[in-house]
Amino acid sequence: MLARLTSNRFSAALACTVITTIVQSSSVTTVLVVGFISAGILGLSQSIGVIIGANVGAIVTTQIVAFQITKYSLLSIMKKIEHSHALR
Repeated sequence: MLARLTSNRFSAALACTVITTIVQSSSVTTVLVVGFISAGILGLSQSIGVIIGANVGAIVTTQIVAFQITKYSLLSIMKKIEHSHALR
């Protein structure tokens, strides 16, 4: 799966942007990439897109905080609770 996501620099950047936004830490993503390169799982050319995606993901996370979405967070939590009860 990792090879498929990083086969193209653009897909690697997009996938890593999403992952970094979820994890909320570009440092964690970058450390994982360095470990993958050291282990021979990723090549240097594949890692470039991943590192760029990690940086973009950090910016996305910062923008989410800057947009002050806290007033919408309660609504989101309530919808998730409602959805989970509907599945039962």
